[in-house]
Amino acid sequence: VDFSGAGKVTGVKEKLQGILEELLNNAIRFRDEDRLLEIHAYTERIGNKVWFHLQDNGTGVNLHDSEYSPFELYKRFHRNSGNGFGLYLAKTWADNMNGNMEMTSIKGEGTRVSLGIPIESEDEGERS
Repeated sequence: VDFSGAGKVTGVKEKLQGILEELLNNAIRFRDEDRLLEIHAYTERIGNKVWFHLQDNGTGVNLHDSEYSPFELYKRFHRNSGNGFGLYLAKTWADNMNGNMEMTSIKGEGTRVSLGIPIESEDEGERS
């Protein structure tokens, strides 16, 4: 885990924590049973945002063959798993904090989910 690139971000602490927990839970839930789970978490600043990246070596999914976004309500890429609400809620919370979420994934190799949250300006209050 490397969060050295993070600064203060604008947002609601509980929502930010909930998003990161959802991403971590998904990385664990969709691990590849044939290899040791590896999760890399790191941050970087790009423009006026801090990006939290969570990358795993799990089962991955083929996003290009899908007709919908992984952030849509009740959409699932894995059978018999979850209810299709977790990533939707995480994306909704990110949007409410003026943030972004992105996902890249390769079936059989793993997934990277990125959360971009605006950097707090010096004149903003203690919301983070």
